[in-house]
Amino acid sequence: MDSKIKQLAEMGFTHDQAESALKKANNDLEQAIGYLFGDSEEKHPGEAQMFDEDYNRGTVAISNPQDIPQLPLSESQEYAYSSGWGSESEQFDLNGPQLFEDPRVFLRSTETIPAVVPKVGNTPGRFVIPLYVILCQIHAFNEILLSKDVVQEFSESWFTDQQEESPSNSDEGVSFIAAMQRLIGFFSTASERSFISAEGFYNNVSESFKAHEFEDWDDLLTIVGTDLAKNVKSVLDKEFDLLISQAIDHEGELKTFQSVNLESDSREPTLVESLGKLLWSSESYEIKSIAPILGIQISPNDSSGPVPSLSVGESFYPALFTSKYRSLIEEMDRKRLLSAKERTTITSRIMSLSSFEGKKIRSFLDKTKDYLDNIGEKEGHEDLSKLSDSIRNESSQLNEALKTINNDYAKLDTTNQENIIEEIKKDEGLDIPSKYHLVGVVFSDTRYAYRRRVNSDSEWVLFLADAPHGAVLDFKTTNCTFGEVKSYIEDEPNDKFIFLVYVDEKALQGEQLTLPPALSSFFSKDNAFLHEQIEESNHENNDSVKSNEESTEDVVGKDGGFESKPDSVTDLIDI
Repeated sequence: MDSKIKQLAEMGFTHDQAESALKKANNDLEQAIGYLFGDSEEKHPGEAQMFDEDYNRGTVAISNPQDIPQLPLSESQEYAYSSGWGSESEQFDLNGPQLFEDPRVFLRSTETIPAVVPKVGNTPGRFVIPLYVILCQIHAFNEILLSKDVVQEFSESWFTDQQEESPSNSDEGVSFIAAMQRLIGFFSTASERSFISAEGFYNNVSESFKAHEFEDWDDLLTIVGTDLAKNVKSVLDKEFDLLISQAIDHEGELKTFQSVNLESDSREPTLVESLGKLLWSSESYEIKSIAPILGIQISPNDSSGPVPSLSVGESFYPALFTSKYRSLIEEMDRKRLLSAKERTTITSRIMSLSSFEGKKIRSFLDKTKDYLDNIGEKEGHEDLSKLSDSIRNESSQLNEALKTINNDYAKLDTTNQENIIEEIKKDEGLDIPSKYHLVGVVFSDTRYAYRRRVNSDSEWVLFLADAPHGAVLDFKTTNCTFGEVKSYIEDEPNDKFIFLVYVDEKALQGEQLTLPPALSSFFSKDNAFLHEQIEESNHENNDSVKSNEESTEDVVGKDGGFESKPDSVTDLIDI
């Protein structure tokens, strides 16, 4: 293995990276190289870890990044970064293809999925961009942010990656709310643009993020919640309480939290089982209330042992983990335990009636009856017939009882939350808790999925950005199913962060919102500006084509000794 480690080290990888990759690849050099370049057989190789700066600095410490093959972007492409996280001060210059040069690519069609395109990837603060994209799909969130008409000053560069200069008299809170409203409006039918840069938006909402060193998603959500609450209160005069959940600690004090952190030692096959193991443990705080928007962080595996792949449901009832329903759930668990014991007793009795010392009792009785009948022992034959009928009847009754107990046993399974809901319906003293639906999954700042609200129906969107060396060169948005999103989650390597956003179904419902007048006017101006740009671009292209044709005719006429002639005459010469 030493020679292979040396070969990988010469390619720019560290000793630990080379050794780890070779172990994964069973000492196969080519496969190890594939792992290191993000080209493994894993279905969804993830980006560098989200909040572990040390890990990301050493994930792929490549000294010759120019040698990494740049594959064309496609729906089936797997994504992996060659560079780790950088600080906010480490900006990348885009020397590759510019995404904002041709205005014609901006025009949105009915099939277009709007996209917010980052300029760089793997910078801590920019994880807020996919989070805000997800929040903008939530009706209750939009209802608060659009509750007041704020000033929207139109700039012809608002959609690009250029730094916008805020007006000198602009209030920071107003700029924040205006940027949030523009993002919400961009995802509506009011905008005709197919994509915008994340930079203009990020520069207006990122002051709290640029200098901050994030520990995890709860840390990021704390700042997001603080910024939203402060600016919503100061500008819109409303309370923002969509992110704050509450719990009681062991001293009886009320604590707030923004997300639930699901570490590897709490990992079970399903999300509900994992949350149950975490939240019902003696070390856990007692959950008091759940916010309308609930974030769940699935942390990387920090142990040497394997952890199960996590199956995530499209919906669940997080309030069932509060103290309000605990006694009912404990009673269901107690009844299930009794059912299990009764089931064992009945099963043992059925087994004892069917066989003895390896011999089938009924078969033995039938043969004995036949023998007694043949020798004329009528009394013995009748006694055995009665015994056989009695065993048959008892076995039948026990089997029916076992079916009933098995049915009850299944209904008392508290890992299936629908069973708990059915029990709550029987209790007049308890109300049915809200159902929460998954609306977003963030794998990184350049790879995430969200449930898009379209004409009261929902569809899933997967966003992928191509950033081979940290700078975003291209992107793709594509429709997908929840099953595909679930597959991405289950197949994600266990050493990566995943962030899930669940929302109370009440917060997703509501009439279609009307954009404030200033915001509607903003997009009317932008749509007119876009069409004007497209018209100018088409005109310039036509002039360029005409100029090229005339230049070609002049050259042919001069070189060939021919005078300039009408197109119909010179077509054959041009060919």
